Amino acid sequence: MSRLIADVFQVLDLHKIKCIELNGKMSPSARNNALTRFRRGGRDDARVLILSMVGTSGLNIAFANLLIMMVCRHFVWLNVY
Repeated sequence: MSRLIADVFQVLDLHKIKCIELNGKMSPSARNNALTRFRRGGRDDARVLILSMVGTSGLNIAFANLLIMMVCRHFVWLNVY
């Protein structure tokens, strides 16, 4: 886990906000499990889904209301022009 993601987890935990992480190190079944838990979760379940850039490959999260992607400055490959 990167230091940035660890810091985000700490802040969310401080405010008692539950979250689920999705990253490229997860097996496909673990990824699907995490997405299912997030999609079907109720008000008292995880409300934040934290993604690594690798974790987003081929991902359909149309059910999310808001998506914030944090990109490491050493890994910026997005076309911003």
